[in-house]
This record gives sequence, structure tokens and C-alpha cells, in this order.
Amino acid sequence: MEQKTFDQIWENQIARTNSLALRKGVTYESFKKKLFKEYEKERIIFHKLMFNKDSLIDRHKIAASISIGILNIIPFITLHTNQPTKQDRLANEILALHTGIYIVYVFRNDEAGNFDRSKVYDLNTIINFPNQASGEQYPLQTLKEFYNERCTNTNKLGNLFLANIYFLLEQYFTD
Repeated sequence: MEQKTFDQIWENQIARTNSLALRKGVTYESFKKKLFKEYEKERIIFHKLMFNKDSLIDRHKIAASISIGILNIIPFITLHTNQPTKQDRLANEILALHTGIYIVYVFRNDEAGNFDRSKVYDLNTIINFPNQASGEQYPLQTLKEFYNERCTNTNKLGNLFLANIYFLLEQYFTD
């Protein structure tokens, strides 16, 4: 992915979170630079795992690379109030998951010529998440797994595992 494409994803998806409180020492500018470096690091890992190392990585692997970057950087503070909302506790995880889904959607529709780069997409209208037997919503269950991974101090989701999640979710897009 070129810097120009990354900048468009940043503007249309990530920069819209500018109302959230950043961790001390993190600015949106530093977050953007660190995220692109994290993406590049993960992209190189994916290329080493590919059979055809001269080809581009798949959209679901790009999504996984950006999501892992967000989860490694942890740009937002978790608000420690008496009753934090799920959004407060899971801000980093929400951004990682939503950005990953957005990337897969954008690249998928861009290939088909159906993507308007100036439009901001509401994730709730572009994907019908799979039903869960437990009755818990799929996105919340996935966010909890992201959070649990971070809390166990391993903070390292397998990049191929996460890419597979995005690959499978692509089957649930509404269009």
C-alpha cells in the first residue's frame, strides 16, 4: 500500500476518532507515523510468508497489518472513571477492528469500481455480522478477544490469524 492510500484510510477512518483522549506523549501526527511504520513491519512479515514474494499482499492482510499496528501502539488512554463504558475500555480495540473491516471493504469495492473515496462509510450498514450461538454480538466478542490478548501481556495477535478473521468477515458484506 502506498503512502497516498494510507493517507486516505487515515483521513476517512482513523482521523475521525480525534475526540478520543490520546495517551501522554502521543499526538495524532506521531500516531500516524508510528502506524505506517507498524504497517510496513507487518507487511514485510507477510511477504516473507508468501509463496509468490513478488506479488502484493491481499487486502485482508493489509487490514490485519494496520489493526495489529493500532493494537501495538495503543494510542488511546482507557478512561478510569467509576463507570467507564465499553467504548472507553475498548477504544483501541474498536478502532483496530473497525479500521480493518473498513480497509477490506474499501479495497474490495475499489477493485469493482464501486468505491467513492470521498464518502465516509458506516460500518453498521456495510456488514451483517455473523450470529453467535451465545447471543453476544460478534463485534463485541471479537473486541473482548483483542482486549484479553492485550491484558495477558502477550500483546501479539498472530498476523495470519487476524488476516483470516478479515478474510472470513468479507463474506458478510451486504453488497
